[in-house]
Order: sequence, then structure tokens, then C-alpha cells
Amino acid sequence: MILKIGAAAAFVVACLAYQLGTDSPIPPRLIAIYVMAGGACLMFSWHIWKRREIRLSNSDVLVICFLSYAALSLLWSPDPMEGAIRLQNILALVIIYFAVSRLKWDISIPIVVTVIGAIGMHFYATDYYGGFGNENFQAEFLLVAIPMLLCAIKTDSEPRFIASVFVFIVFLAGLGLLLVNDSALKWAVVLAWVVVLFLWQIKRRYFFGAILTLLIPANAVVWVLQGGGTLDAGIFKSVGDRLELGINTVVLWWESPIFGHGLGSFNFEYPRVQQSHLGLLGQRTLLRPVTVYAGTPHNEFLQILSDFGLAGFGIVSAFLLTLLRKARNVPALITLGSAFVVSFLGFPLQNPASAFLIVVTLGLLDDTTKTVWTVAYMRDRLLWGFWVVLLRRKYGDARRKVLDTGRSSEVIPGEH
Repeated sequence: MILKIGAAAAFVVACLAYQLGTDSPIPPRLIAIYVMAGGACLMFSWHIWKRREIRLSNSDVLVICFLSYAALSLLWSPDPMEGAIRLQNILALVIIYFAVSRLKWDISIPIVVTVIGAIGMHFYATDYYGGFGNENFQAEFLLVAIPMLLCAIKTDSEPRFIASVFVFIVFLAGLGLLLVNDSALKWAVVLAWVVVLFLWQIKRRYFFGAILTLLIPANAVVWVLQGGGTLDAGIFKSVGDRLELGINTVVLWWESPIFGHGLGSFNFEYPRVQQSHLGLLGQRTLLRPVTVYAGTPHNEFLQILSDFGLAGFGIVSAFLLTLLRKARNVPALITLGSAFVVSFLGFPLQNPASAFLIVVTLGLLDDTTKTVWTVAYMRDRLLWGFWVVLLRRKYGDARRKVLDTGRSSEVIPGEH
């Protein structure tokens, strides 16, 4: 019971803590994440101490492969110190992923408290966007946290039904906070889900519903064009900035397309290519002030390509495909879908609170009951591989000797 309360408290702190003498939300949230990762390590250590079997799913093996490749990429990273800092953050999140995937943690209470806390913090620290720093960070967090509330809605009994009504009220309050948020990220996610709903209805042959779904964004566009609404000029600037960063990052990736530049390399390498977009976008530039630097490409997928190349991107893609192939947790799938859209326009995996929620979602989707890899399985396969290599080598040596003997016994014309 104490461990559950401690884990729930750490969950809330990892999402909402800010400043605490640091004037930033990142260090206190990372501390909470490290504490949770440390607790998970103790749990795994106890598991091993009791000589219980270690089980790994295919997705677990791919996560280990990616972590290993990220560590290996430090060998060619131009900024290995920055890469090492990022690697330790990735390692902490990976440990939490392993813990959540095995415990199947019921996050109902922590996520409800977290969203209520985010709403309260918005009014407590208005100038600081509820402790998130700016409107985009707050929006990307809410876009991941609000769908997770669906995990807490259960109607199989009367007490749970009453609790679910309360959760639904919190869900609506979270949507209200998201609506008043100044970021345009929410509209990108809404548009993406409208497209998904439209395609689903087409697949199910609900053509009338599909037409109604398509009319929602169409009417919104007509309303804006007729003067019923206005598009903030900042939206066009934001789109232009992301196009600029995206084009330049693609150029950077193309310099090392297979293996990437290594973990932590982006800020070191980007200044060399930061003007590559000028041929396509004209003279506009995001980095005209000398004090401005990119930080990230504002697209997690381009970041992966730049840092890890096609090799790392292939591992990540294989992990997601393996994880989603037989996923049945609908709230977690909706949450991951929102995170997927946000990752095209921002960098939620580099903000501790958003990254933590995404990792928890991935853990809830992982089905470790269908285990493929165990210690005994891997040991047997390694032994078989060893013997196969050994026999092939012995066979190759014997065959080479036979061939050499045959050649030496041949009669060469002209010697007799």
C-alpha cells in the first residue's frame, strides 16, 4: 500500500513539479522520474534475488536494442557529453517502461489527480502557464494527459459508475483548459482525429456519418474564409519556422543517413546547415538574432533520423509496429495517437512530463503475457549459435584442406 501511494505521488510530481529553487520545471520532474526508476530497479533486483524467471517480449528486446544503439552512437557523436546526459534520461524512462509493462499499473487515481492539479496550477502560476513554461509545453502535456483519463472510466459497478461521472467532469474541465490555451497544437490533433474517424467510417461503410464528419473541418474553413473567424498571424509564423527547421534537419540527416550523427549531436551540427532552407523559403529565417538557437527540430521523427539515422529509426519503427500489432487498450491507443501527432509538431519526448506520460502509455500497451524471450531461451539460442558458428568454421577448414590437397595433387602441364 505504501509503495502504491509513493508511486502515485511520484507520478504527480513527475508531471507537475516546477522551480523548487531551479527556476525550471525540468530538474524537479527529472528527479521524480529518477526516483521512480530507482524504485523499479529495486523491484527488479528483488525479482532476480528470488531467482524468478526474467521474461522479455519482442518489444522489450527492441527497446534494449535501441538503448544499446543510442549508447553506441556516443562513439561518433560530436558532443558525447550532451549525449550522455540524454542517455541517462532515456535509461530512466526505459526502466519505467519495463516496470509499467509488467505491473500493468492502474493509473486511474494518479492521472485524475494530475489533471486536476494541472488545472489548479494554471490559475496558481498563470504567467508560467501552470508550471510548464509556455503555452506549447502546456498544450502538448494536456493533449497526452486528457485522453489518459479514459483509463479511469469504468462502469461495471455502481461505485465505479459514480467515480466515472466525476472523471468525466474532470475530462471536460481539462478540455476547457485546453480550449483557452493559446497554442494551435490542439487543432492539429483535432484535425488528425477527424481524419481517423472519417477513414474508420469509410471502412465500416458508414458513409452518411463520414460525410458529416468531413463537413466539420470544411465548415470551419468556410467560416474563417468568410470572415467569421481569424487566423492568428503567429500560426503562419509557427508553420514557417517548423518548415525551416524540418528542411534543414533533413539536409543534416542526409549527411549521415544510415547511422546518424549520434546522440546529442543536433545543437552541435545544426548551425552548419541552418541556412539550407533559403533556396526554398526565401530570405526568412528563424535564427536571425545571433542569440537564438534551434534546440530541437520540433519534430521527434526528424530528431531520431538526425541522431540515429535509418538504423535507429528502423528499430523505433519495428518497436511501435510490434507494440501496436495486437494492442487492445483503447484509451492508451488514443493517448498514443495524440502523442504521435504532437511529435510531428513539437518535442514531447524531450519534456519530462510529456515523455513520462508517453512512456507509461507504451508500458500499458505492451503485452508481456505473450512472452517470447526468457533467459533460458536466449541462453539456448546463444549456445546453438555458438555451435553452428564453430561447426561451420571446422567444416570450412576441413573443406579448405581437401581442396588444397586436391590442387597439390593435380598434374600441372609442362612440369613433366
